[in-house]
Amino acid sequence: MGGVRRGLRPLCGPSRAGVGPPANGVLVGLTAAVATGVRPPPDRCRQLDQRDVEMSLRAQRRRRFGAAHTPLPAGWAPSQLIRAIVERALPLLPAPWAAPQVRLRGWLAQLSFGEPRRHYEVWYHGRSQRLEVGLHLEADAATNQRLLAYLDGHLLPIKAALGAQAELEPWDRGWVRLYETLPAERLDETLAERAATRLAAYVAVLQPLLDDAPPATASRTGAARSR
Repeated sequence: MGGVRRGLRPLCGPSRAGVGPPANGVLVGLTAAVATGVRPPPDRCRQLDQRDVEMSLRAQRRRRFGAAHTPLPAGWAPSQLIRAIVERALPLLPAPWAAPQVRLRGWLAQLSFGEPRRHYEVWYHGRSQRLEVGLHLEADAATNQRLLAYLDGHLLPIKAALGAQAELEPWDRGWVRLYETLPAERLDETLAERAATRLAAYVAVLQPLLDDAPPATASRTGAARSR
């Protein structure tokens, strides 16, 4: 992974810019989203896990915005659920990525940061009554494959932070997704809060990595020089 974004510090252990995750397994850059930046004593160093991420995101929302949103009546339509998830996720987003571009499209929503073909998506699958949350890479096939390989190289710390249920896979039209699904038999406040927390966690964990991903031009330049 590239250099650590300004203000991003691992919770413990040395960061090693340019050579991937540090030896202690802490995902470099994650703590801008989910921690105060204060390192614990060495004997308390441990890998960030899913519970760390979600607790810190909730604490961040309380500090910024106080009480949670007023619950809507039960029995929502899918479009109401999707809108509610986005409204609840936005206050949870880390400061460097607090203002995404948002597209609401009925049963799905997309959050992006400058490149709409690389976005975070929440999508209600009515037939299976599941709610998909995750990152979608929908650029050209070469770009998607490059990012697939890059994310696969960081998959262990990603799964440690997001949970083992997070799956990275190629799918339709040469696209790639890193995602999970939640049961969605009942569309209500509980589901909206849970999905919003998961959506914000995907941004917090993955966006620092994507911002540091090597550009395609770097590999092409290197290949040209070797000829």
